[in-house]
Amino acid sequence: PDTEAVLYFADDDNSYDLRLFDQCIRNVKRLGVWPVGLVGGAWVEAPKVGKNGRIEAWDVLFAPRREFATDMAGFALHIKELFRVRK
Repeated sequence: PDTEAVLYFADDDNSYDLRLFDQCIRNVKRLGVWPVGLVGGAWVEAPKVGKNGRIEAWDVLFAPRREFATDMAGFALHIKELFRVRK
């Protein structure tokens, strides 16, 4: 398989700014997350990132205590992560 690809779940009823692909998705090394607009009654839902660059919480309306409380349009995964074996 091509191991230099990024998996992103684009939805056919959403609108996308090309900068999302050029500046965000293209640069995903393992897992990338970003804000999503107009989700579930919120203007914006987004990860809260700490000074260490890690996600500390989620700024979302729907079920904010979920471990991965993001919209499907809010993340991408580098394909290598799907084939990596955890020991």
